[in-house]
Amino acid sequence: VSQAAHLKWWSTYRALTLHYATLAQRHGADAYCVGTELVMMTDQYPLEWRELIRDVRQVYDGPVTYAAHWEKEFDRIPFWDALDAIGINAYFPLDAPEHATMRQLVAAWQPHRRRIAALAAKTGKPVVFMEVGYRPVSGMHRKPWAYSGGTYDLEAQARTFDAMFTTFAHDPWWRGVF
Repeated sequence: VSQAAHLKWWSTYRALTLHYATLAQRHGADAYCVGTELVMMTDQYPLEWRELIRDVRQVYDGPVTYAAHWEKEFDRIPFWDALDAIGINAYFPLDAPEHATMRQLVAAWQPHRRRIAALAAKTGKPVVFMEVGYRPVSGMHRKPWAYSGGTYDLEAQARTFDAMFTTFAHDPWWRGVF
């Protein structure tokens, strides 16, 4: 990407972000998210993000976060310290059988939970799942981002959501899910 293209993107993104932050302030939004899964941008341009976050705070006085990709960036964001919470789009794959029990699903969450807990401890920031979702089909917990496949199964969907809440319910750093 050329320097000119980079500057144009940031200028445009900054204007858009500040416009929405101003609207968030005007309308009393409870929180504001400065971006979602901009993986290559977060790694390569941390100074620009810090400047943008600083400028957002000039027009919006509520909590500010970023919605990080569950696999590609959440534990590599270099500017979590500038935000009020760690935001994660939590489509973590759960390594459990297709018709997993609650116990199996909770167990499958543990490696992800440990990574998230380590980041929360390192940064001292609370964690919010900005996105999470499970379609009402069997086995969806293996690839929760997938839009097709599986056999209709409302109970599997309910168990998987229940497992997520059960996994994190007692972690003081976990503040919930959108």
